[in-house]
Amino acid sequence: MIDAALVGVGAIGSMVVRAILEDYPWIDLVAAVDVAPGKVGRDLGEVVGLEEELGLEVEDDLEVALVESVPDVVIVTTSSRLGDIFDTLLTSVGFGSDVISTCEELAYPWIVDPAAARLLDDAARWAGVSVLGAGVNPGFMMDLLPAILTLPCTKVEGVEVRRVVDASKRREPFQRKIGAGMTPEDFRDAVSTGRITAHVGLEQSAYLLAEALGWRPLGMEVSPVEPVTAEREVATDYVKVEPGMVAGVRQTLRLESEGGRRIDLLLEAYVGAEDERDEFLVKGRPPVHATIRPGVQGDWGTVGSILNMIPTLLGADPGLLTVVDLIPRRPLS
Repeated sequence: MIDAALVGVGAIGSMVVRAILEDYPWIDLVAAVDVAPGKVGRDLGEVVGLEEELGLEVEDDLEVALVESVPDVVIVTTSSRLGDIFDTLLTSVGFGSDVISTCEELAYPWIVDPAAARLLDDAARWAGVSVLGAGVNPGFMMDLLPAILTLPCTKVEGVEVRRVVDASKRREPFQRKIGAGMTPEDFRDAVSTGRITAHVGLEQSAYLLAEALGWRPLGMEVSPVEPVTAEREVATDYVKVEPGMVAGVRQTLRLESEGGRRIDLLLEAYVGAEDERDEFLVKGRPPVHATIRPGVQGDWGTVGSILNMIPTLLGADPGLLTVVDLIPRRPLS
């Protein structure tokens, strides 16, 4: 049995709780932490919408929760930004717990804050524990999976990944985050003020994939966030999008390496996407072309990715790790 503490009982955290109860009998939730006043002091089962109480009260002090429970692993599902969870990571490591988080920037933190990444790595090594940023994207769909698809190739000259997401199947915060229902003018204003950032993690995926391939990045170009406008009316449980209004976002990235090798990533996430898919094209010997239809659902995919990675994390070497540290990869070239 693996004892786990959960930090963050929001939408994804609640799904983590449900998944553990239904599908992961080898994980025992021993603590739950959230700072939202409406959740603190209530039974975890009630907070996540279950019909039964779990006998586990949501706390607002991580240190107190860790002293009381001493978990094997801390699952952090609170923010996409490294800076927002850095203290939580250090606190968990200081108590001798491994940590896995859905934080997108933690998937490859060295390009966000090298000093913080080094400090976290040193602290984890000193404590003899591992820290990992994981999830469906980044952490699987646009980095780990295409890296695995190159395994039969004797030579790889380029990798293209295209992920098309029907956002109408996602939770409300995701639909709001991509600007669904906005006018194009409001969307551009939201992008300029930082209220819409599109996908956090595209750059992390590119670096993870390059590292798995053993490529030294020479340059990277990330396109501005572009709106996808609706051609027809689309209504979800949370927004109504008229023709000409913003249905979601499109973003591309190109990473270049020596010898003309490159990685191209394209992400489209908008309500009403009809050809939802994850598509992979490996230019190499032999070439590989694979498509998953419909694409992997992001919310449950994130939950499954982090929970299934826990046993591997607990057996890994100490330090700040990435998902590609846990698979076969090529040496630098």
